Amino acid sequence: MTDISRRNALGLMGASALTLATGMPARAQSSRLVVGTYGGDSQRFFTDAVTTPLLTPKGINVVIDAAVDGPRELKLQAERNLPRGSYDVIQGQASVMFRLYDQGLLDTLDPSKITGYDQIEAAIRTNYAIPQTVTARGVLYNTEFVKTPPTSYADLWSPELEGKVGLIDQHFLMAMTAASLANGGSVSDLEPGKAKLMELKKKGVKIYPSNEAFGQALSTGEIWAGIMIQSRAVMWANGGSKIGFCYPKEGTIFDWWGFGIPKNSRNKQAAYVLLNAIIADSAQAIWSVNMGTTPVTTSALAKIDSAHAAKVALPENAKSHVLKIDEEYLLKNFKPLKDWWDRDFKA
Repeated sequence: MTDISRRNALGLMGASALTLATGMPARAQSSRLVVGTYGGDSQRFFTDAVTTPLLTPKGINVVIDAAVDGPRELKLQAERNLPRGSYDVIQGQASVMFRLYDQGLLDTLDPSKITGYDQIEAAIRTNYAIPQTVTARGVLYNTEFVKTPPTSYADLWSPELEGKVGLIDQHFLMAMTAASLANGGSVSDLEPGKAKLMELKKKGVKIYPSNEAFGQALSTGEIWAGIMIQSRAVMWANGGSKIGFCYPKEGTIFDWWGFGIPKNSRNKQAAYVLLNAIIADSAQAIWSVNMGTTPVTTSALAKIDSAHAAKVALPENAKSHVLKIDEEYLLKNFKPLKDWWDRDFKA
């Protein structure tokens, strides 16, 4: 055998081994990987946590295509019949990722190719997306005015908080879910929440157009409490606001954002490298510290600063009552629930 043919044979043997190990044909790691994600701080943290330390050294050339959820979804829909699409990996909020998968636009993932998959909290573990950031829903309150910390969503209807509760318009499903749980409903039945919200309306509830407007009102005492995610409580408290957070006894629900692989991705091998990098301990620590989120794996949580971990880790007394969002129910009922919110509750 000549030197050239020997090298060729060794190359083929290596390629066969990689194919057996990953289930995909061997390709150079210097390949281009187009990631559909958000811009701003989200893109910056992604670069700092994943691209620069974990992908670039492997020779993966990450190309960011930044946009909000809507345009990315439309592009995926428009390209669904093409053999190769614009995105190799796509990011989105949990409900968006479920909707994309329900439309047949995302691959079913192979857990054996993702280190740490079994460490992901069961309530947010799916076969179509790997969570990047996760945070609990609950009651945020101003500790300067609320002297007895709330323990449940139901506490928002107490006489002490009349006229001092705030909700966020864009998070209407969060509000409806909380109201339903406080009134005997469930994550699969938000109808009981309607009557409860109408009670809150009579008490003078305030509705804000954005997270920032809600946070400002909570910090100044315009409102004393409301329904929101824990990561905002952590960030606002770190910024000097007197904000507390309650894991409601009705149950803890997690909101998450994650990454999936479009069915017509050009580079699925590198895409799996990215999914592994997303839940690497180092990446999770960067996101947790900067965004106030909870690490998505138990190994990452164990490696962050203990003082910060105390702010973001699910306490022991809440671990036994974690609720999983019913994405199928929300997808089916989104329009009638939104219509009720706009027509009956907000009016």
